[in-house]
Amino acid sequence: MNVKHYFLVLALVSGLTEIKAQDKESGYSIQVEIQGISDTTLILAHRYGDKFFTDDTLRLNSNGIGAFNGEEQLLSGMYQIVFPDKSFFDFFIEDNQHFLVKTKLGSFIENNISIGNRYNQLFFDWHRASAKYRNTSEMKIIWDTTLQSAGESLVGKFLVSLRPFSIPEHIQKQKGFSENQLAQYHYYKDHFFDNTDLSDSNLLRTPVIYNKLKQFFSKVAPPQPDSLAYYADLVLDKTSGSPEVFRYTLQFLLNYYSDPKIMGTDAVYVHLAEKYYLSGKADWIDDDNLKHIANRVKDLKPLLIGRSAPLLKGLMTPEGQPVNPFELGNKWTVLYFWEPDCGHCKTSTPELHKDYDYLKSVGAEIFAINTRHDIPSWNAFIAEHELSWINLYSPSNIRGILENYQAWSTPLLFIIDSNMRIIAKDLSVSQVKDYIEHLHQQKN
Repeated sequence: MNVKHYFLVLALVSGLTEIKAQDKESGYSIQVEIQGISDTTLILAHRYGDKFFTDDTLRLNSNGIGAFNGEEQLLSGMYQIVFPDKSFFDFFIEDNQHFLVKTKLGSFIENNISIGNRYNQLFFDWHRASAKYRNTSEMKIIWDTTLQSAGESLVGKFLVSLRPFSIPEHIQKQKGFSENQLAQYHYYKDHFFDNTDLSDSNLLRTPVIYNKLKQFFSKVAPPQPDSLAYYADLVLDKTSGSPEVFRYTLQFLLNYYSDPKIMGTDAVYVHLAEKYYLSGKADWIDDDNLKHIANRVKDLKPLLIGRSAPLLKGLMTPEGQPVNPFELGNKWTVLYFWEPDCGHCKTSTPELHKDYDYLKSVGAEIFAINTRHDIPSWNAFIAEHELSWINLYSPSNIRGILENYQAWSTPLLFIIDSNMRIIAKDLSVSQVKDYIEHLHQQKN
């Protein structure tokens, strides 16, 4: 059967299974018939972002028949019927919430049928057709036919957001491999959200918005802090038609950059916090959480990449000689905060010291700052591992230093350039040599 005949049959089936819903029916009644299972409890659940929430349960009778019923209508979205073994299948709930779903245990895609809800039938038909014709030329017909039938329904908005991205031919035909790849990337980036309706809060109860945000900010947007902040604002602007989507997107982004995967992107957290939370635009947040965000910004902002490094006062060597690391004229200053009794420090400190001779030879100096007052164990560790770099501690100002550099957890690394600007931080000790080597090659 070719795809045109296939969709003709599907259209006929969809027409036969359509039952006109009463416009004024209240609540919901989702009848379920499952072949191959009986006397079993099923769960009705829905998504919100990347999380699942239970809405109702039912007990199938001996014939595998049951119904989810409620007096209040459910919110529109993608829902799941979940089985005891955690398997499930997806379907949609929109305005019409009185219909029947039939399927067979273990082969949902092949057997899902919806009677009384044409959009669910369309979704099931699309799922079967796309599984059969995936990666074939017939898929274009499947997409065109399905989306035309789905229109502006939630099913339609969901499916159009899934349709594979198409780069215009005039961009694909640009000369030169590098130029062509760059042009395609920029088009993809600039049009990434074109088919996603960020003004429809119902899409929050599907995987669409969460997956789109995660993919865009982890794999598509340029990873530089300024660019990420720019695109965060751009995406948030697209949500202006829905306060709920705006709130979800802002919370997603703030959480995402509260624990950044790329060095320096904590600047995005500061940007979002100052522009939206501390300015009062996030009017839903309570005072305690707002205070936490404000304190986090206060801690992070002085230590952002590109900022002047906080001063280091009161440091001295084990022999009592005062030292200011920023007055010694090094090309690069490596600040290594550690303590002799820290488990990770016991491993990372000797590992970093193995690269010390090389680092010193290219103009870098390591200042290893003990964050504790236990001088005997510190001296013993220095002697045992023959740490020949500049070992420092502060008998009078260690708390102030730890506060300025947020060095409450060790080991912790910062790299400062000759202008006293922070150029790297939170590196592992194994990354320091490669990073300094890269900087050295750039200068030569």
